Amino acid sequence: MTTPRWALERISEARETRSSALDLSCASDSPLERLEAVPTEVQTLRDLEKLNLSGHFLNALPDWLANLTNLTWFNLSRTTSVSCPTH
Repeated sequence: MTTPRWALERISEARETRSSALDLSCASDSPLERLEAVPTEVQTLRDLEKLNLSGHFLNALPDWLANLTNLTWFNLSRTTSVSCPTH
């Protein structure tokens, strides 16, 4: 599945402003607006401290999340079907 445009725009804005927070929460009931995977573009946000992924149908969390060493707050509320990395 491709990443929805709204999510790519938020990621791009966070990258340009070197933001420490990224809100990718989903307020829509439309399956087309929900994420099934954490967008790989998020891994380029090395300054990220807060990541909100609430309200999606994520298949799994990627291993590369562990490389975001500044990440101290991570919201998966209202997110279903998440499988976490084993290491």
